[in-house]
Amino acid sequence: MALVVSRRVAALVVAGGLLAGCGGQDTSTEGTQMMQERTVEAFESSDPSVASLARSDETRPRPIATPFTDRWFVIQLEARHRLQVVAVTREGEPRGVVLSGHPERWAEVVEDVTVSDEETAAQVADAYSAALRPTTGGARLLDSLDDLDLPSGAADQAQELEREHGADVSDRSVTAVDGGWRTQRWSTEDRDLVRHVLTVATDGTVEDERTVVEQDLPLPIPL
Repeated sequence: MALVVSRRVAALVVAGGLLAGCGGQDTSTEGTQMMQERTVEAFESSDPSVASLARSDETRPRPIATPFTDRWFVIQLEARHRLQVVAVTREGEPRGVVLSGHPERWAEVVEDVTVSDEETAAQVADAYSAALRPTTGGARLLDSLDDLDLPSGAADQAQELEREHGADVSDRSVTAVDGGWRTQRWSTEDRDLVRHVLTVATDGTVEDERTVVEQDLPLPIPL
């Protein structure tokens, strides 16, 4: 039986754009370096710890694609014992927003976004899921159940999971609903399998209905 554990509504502030130029994607080393430098500038005074994380040689920066906006970029900053996702304005005086742990900030990123088709709704859902996933508990987004690191001794359980949830986990379809679009994404959090039913409004804000469908999977213990 599914266990509904929480509901998150993010109709507020976040950071939008991710990659470079007019909603396009820039995953080049030069583009990523620019993002790091601008992130340092944006947080130097407001949150020096984020600026330090962005500046560190030990930090692995990873842009999160947001082709639906060219005003912001979103970047994941990951070091050995810390992970933070932030959004920073692309032009003008650098301004940054910490997204990790703050789904209410998503609206800032999408304040000038209009979601008028399924493709854009899917892009927003992907970006939101990547930007707002928990930074503790070994949280991981899944494209399919093949992404689970189940041990070889759990073959029977893996087959059962595939029968019960495999098609749903791989499903990226988008359905029009009143006031927007609905789709789903899946993740593992604290060794639980979690379904996220995402309602993407036409203004780009997102409501995330989170349901734990399987508990205590034999996954590696989160560090």
